[in-house]
Amino acid sequence: MVLIHGLFANSGYWLPYLRMFKNEKISLIDLDYEHLLKSGSLECVLSELREIDANKIIGHSFGSILASRMQSAGVDTHIICPVLFSSRKNEKTFKQELKTKLEGVRFDHISEILRLSGFFLKGLDGASVLNEKIGVHLPYIDLFFEYSIPKEAKVSYYQGDHFDIFQAISNIQNASKPRVIA
Repeated sequence: MVLIHGLFANSGYWLPYLRMFKNEKISLIDLDYEHLLKSGSLECVLSELREIDANKIIGHSFGSILASRMQSAGVDTHIICPVLFSSRKNEKTFKQELKTKLEGVRFDHISEILRLSGFFLKGLDGASVLNEKIGVHLPYIDLFFEYSIPKEAKVSYYQGDHFDIFQAISNIQNASKPRVIA
């Protein structure tokens, strides 16, 4: 299984969720999104990620961009709070929440990364990578984003928010378990 974190996180984001994957081999990907955004290309990262042998891929927020592009036949792919299909609805509150969660990070640095991510997202077509095999997971209420998900998407909703994805992970794990009929 491959777990891909979001824009302002690192692989440590997944630590609270690891116990939910106790029976799976996990590859935690630690990405330097600032470098990726400045390079303007996903291909160098994607070529490395595609070499990982995985039966499941989960991407959160900005990580959903990579997860959706890694998806291939037979791979169970899930994207949680996908930024490709979102718009920030309260940028000031979102920046403040990030500043609270990211101790020591300057507000102007957060603004710059968000600005770069906006330019990056404009050049991507989310609908071209979305198919019925990709599970899309959205919180019932997201204080920071609004989502416009294409109709053909397989969407499930969860209790939590953009940063608290425990129920989304639980839903993914429960959907993956084989059903035993007695």
